[in-house]
Amino acid sequence: MQPPKSAKRVLSSKQKLQHNFSLGEQGEQRAVEFLQKKNFQVLTTNFRAGNQEIDIIALDLGVDELVFIEVKTRSQDFSGNPSGAVGYLKLKSMKRAAAAYLRSHPQKELLYQKDYRFDIIAILPNSVDHYQNVTWGMVK
Repeated sequence: MQPPKSAKRVLSSKQKLQHNFSLGEQGEQRAVEFLQKKNFQVLTTNFRAGNQEIDIIALDLGVDELVFIEVKTRSQDFSGNPSGAVGYLKLKSMKRAAAAYLRSHPQKELLYQKDYRFDIIAILPNSVDHYQNVTWGMVK
């Protein structure tokens, strides 16, 4: 079952031909499949709020938490783990988008009662690494 998609950015025909855009979409699909096998219910993908975006929003059914997930995909690992590309500014952007999601969601009262966290999924050709609760130590 495919998760519902939010208003996804519209790629130009030139962008669709670029390797990094198709690689990112393939990585996000792998991440969705990975999460579904790990007892997550994917609520939406590619949620946008202004300039902010969250790749995947899901419920971790094992601990009943709402999870906002950034997916980073690389075709090779020579430049290190893709998770290293998510820094403070991206996490800050994700927090803003998460707040917008909670405000706009039709069942926001139920979602506000849940704990939530921010995760990163790093995709390489032969691996999927899931880093949970990546905001430890982040100033709120």
